[in-house]
Amino acid sequence: MNLEEIIQQFIADLQKTGWLEYIAVLAGIISVWFSKKENIWVYPSGLINTLFYIYLSFKGGLLGEASVNFYYTIMSIYGWMGWAKKDDNKNVVIPSQIKSIDANNIDVYFGNNAINTTELNSVLPIYEI
Repeated sequence: MNLEEIIQQFIADLQKTGWLEYIAVLAGIISVWFSKKENIWVYPSGLINTLFYIYLSFKGGLLGEASVNFYYTIMSIYGWMGWAKKDDNKNVVIPSQIKSIDANNIDVYFGNNAINTTELNSVLPIYEI
């Protein structure tokens, strides 16, 4: 297959692509752009992308692909809710952050819930580097 045949095949496939696929791809590109900008619009654009791909994947018989996009949809909703959460002063609350780190103790906060790794030391091994 030479370069001219590859280009012709590419153009033929673009002409067969439906408008739902173009919208899904565009929403995915926009979602990545908003993610790079750390903008909350990453979630609605990502939801459009994943919901369209769930439909297209089911329609094409790609159940595994549909399942992955369903998971992404659920995580987008969860992330959007976390990012939209505000404290009493109307400041955005970062859903997760590491408060302090030392060799044997890490406090990780998820909203108002804290996990301290010293409580997990009996379960999780600590490796010295």
